[in-house]
Amino acid sequence: MDHHQAKGRKALVLGVLAAVSLTTICSTKEATTLESGPGLKRLAGATRYETSVNISKELNALGLVSDTVVIARGDLYADALFGGPLAAKSKSPILLTPTASLREETKAEIQRRKPSRAVILGGTGAVSATVESQLKSLGVATVERIAGADRYAGSALTSEKVVAGGTADTAIIASGLNFPDALSASSVAAQKGWPILLVKTDLIPSPIQQFIARHREIKNFIIIGGPAVVSDQVKTQLQSYGTVTRIGGANRYEVSVHVAKHFKLPVDSLIFANGQDFPDALSGGPLAGCTGSPIILTKPAVLPPEASSYLREIKETKGEFYKGYILGGTGSVSAEVERMISSFTTYPPKKELRAFWVDMFRNGAKTPAQVDQLLLDVKKAKANAIFLQVRRRGDAFYNNSLEPRTEDPDMIRCKISFRKPMLPTRASRYMPGLP
Repeated sequence: MDHHQAKGRKALVLGVLAAVSLTTICSTKEATTLESGPGLKRLAGATRYETSVNISKELNALGLVSDTVVIARGDLYADALFGGPLAAKSKSPILLTPTASLREETKAEIQRRKPSRAVILGGTGAVSATVESQLKSLGVATVERIAGADRYAGSALTSEKVVAGGTADTAIIASGLNFPDALSASSVAAQKGWPILLVKTDLIPSPIQQFIARHREIKNFIIIGGPAVVSDQVKTQLQSYGTVTRIGGANRYEVSVHVAKHFKLPVDSLIFANGQDFPDALSGGPLAGCTGSPIILTKPAVLPPEASSYLREIKETKGEFYKGYILGGTGSVSAEVERMISSFTTYPPKKELRAFWVDMFRNGAKTPAQVDQLLLDVKKAKANAIFLQVRRRGDAFYNNSLEPRTEDPDMIRCKISFRKPMLPTRASRYMPGLP
């Protein structure tokens, strides 16, 4: 253990030092988030299209800015689901559209965002050429289209874009015949840059097989759902390419909980979506990915026991679930379900001082290498401050005519000037938001 961690001093430092330099690590934005209070935010609209617009606005409100929008049809689920990791890759929203033309609220959101690029998921039978023309007339300079002969080909083509330039060694395998399992996995896929590959119950479609064959670096396959949705026959076929893991459950609600637990996703922020119908949840993948939130499925009028048990477990193990989102209006997730979910929320962590105390008269922050290590240790311990003891018995590490400069041989040998503090400058490399 390093000396600056000794004697438990990396916990709260409440003592008074003769002279202290305090460096705050957390950013102002993070502090504001902690003070926002517990509760859920409902992202809803009169239609699925307006809901997708409001999710887009929430991404902006979180400080996630992108020059790209992803466009997908809103009356079928496949394109928007496997497009989630692609959208999250560029911190882009998924804006839903009818096949024939953009709705006015979607046009207004595009005008507000002013993207230079749009990616359309699906052929002209899914999103018409008229929509493409409308995007260009709204000032979108580049309009791309990812189109396949069917949802499986579309999944493979989109996955090519997801893995391009990345290091993904894992793929999510989900049924292309229903939406819940792919939706449950969309958060972790978006966070990790993993493709979502759609399959049939008893068959890996040719476009997916070809994708897997082209990407031998992908050696791990995670099937979402039980054998009734993705059979053991498909599992056996995948085993010829690498390691296969199945995350199943008695129903779609339990599967969503098992996904969150399997990947040990954070529990401070959760997203809840209707597990019986897809429209309001379709645009939630990028939001879940960018906020690191698991997607937990619920029934419209009742919180399923699988979800309530998960929330109770979080609360009983002193987890901190204090914020989250509900996707869709009360017709999708009722006010009663919202009330039940809210009953499990806790107040956010109180602002507290979690600091490292560094004795500058010993090794620990005397050289650039030591400062680098100190900051890594602080970040790993999730501390938010550093105390530097820079005065003791009249010997000082700062320029003062009333105090002699230190004669510490280590400091003299390193020729470090204290006219410009070294720690804050180097800390800013590790902790954005530090001046």
